[in-house]
Amino acid sequence: MSGNGSKSDVLLDIDAVISPIMLSFGILCNTIWIILLARHLFRHSVNSKTPMVMALSLAICDGCWVIFAGIGWFILHTSKTSSNELGGYTYFIFVETFFERLSHLLVVAAGIERFLAIQTPFFYEKYNSNTCLIKLFLVCSIYSLLFASIRLMSDIDHYTSVNKPIYRPNFSNGASDVRILYDGWTLCELATMLIILTVCNITVIRCLRILRERLVSSCPRNLQGYLKQKDMVKGIHASFSYLLVVITIVLAVTSIPYQVRIICNRASVWPSETANYIASTILRSTPTINPLVYIFYQKSVRNRIKPRLPCFQKVHPMHELTV
Repeated sequence: MSGNGSKSDVLLDIDAVISPIMLSFGILCNTIWIILLARHLFRHSVNSKTPMVMALSLAICDGCWVIFAGIGWFILHTSKTSSNELGGYTYFIFVETFFERLSHLLVVAAGIERFLAIQTPFFYEKYNSNTCLIKLFLVCSIYSLLFASIRLMSDIDHYTSVNKPIYRPNFSNGASDVRILYDGWTLCELATMLIILTVCNITVIRCLRILRERLVSSCPRNLQGYLKQKDMVKGIHASFSYLLVVITIVLAVTSIPYQVRIICNRASVWPSETANYIASTILRSTPTINPLVYIFYQKSVRNRIKPRLPCFQKVHPMHELTV
């Protein structure tokens, strides 16, 4: 028991250093991301605004995830009474779960939007409106709110059954039936999201290659149609499609270790507080990695780091894609 206690204390000390760094860096990166997207949003035509609005929504969600989770972490680690600790823990768990799920849903929605835009253009043109986007954001928010509440109720019961506050998400194998069902649903949900994103991304990239070849060899009959196809193949639509592929990889890399640790702990296989902490920290790094992906897609940023990091030379920029 003393060994486990000392290891927990060490992890808490490490977290006291890592979390403030992640908070500061995450706020900075997301602020830059939101500013860049807001500037680009007003520079493109009406047909190009939907991908930018989707990206801006994800940026705002990730920014709120970093800020509000950081506030919860600060309240939790500075509380001196049990009531304040419970309040901080409640707030932290709710905010983390809400924005995590909302961020993932927005990524999936963006993937489906890209799929519909290139596979069913007439359907996309008919239903692509600000009203539909607002309804989509409301549905995603309500869904995230519902499951954040379920997670909160199950974790509060576990919190009150121990003698000290839990600073990391609940990984114990003695979880309630509600929490087990919640974890099972979350696992199936993540698998479904990754399957949908994989299918959408592969389909979109293949269609972009076909359209690119046709655009080079075809003779445009009208200027408006040609410009729309060019924007789809070389403009912001194509740029956002390539960006979404990388964000999908980030979602998988940051989410799968957390789900693996939940399965291991529920099955009493490979119990490790260190592995639990690493998995949860990787998951919390998602809103910090996403803006970095976008920033590295900027042509001006890539031009500055290209001489030092040649691996970025083949990354598609957000403004200009070469055919």
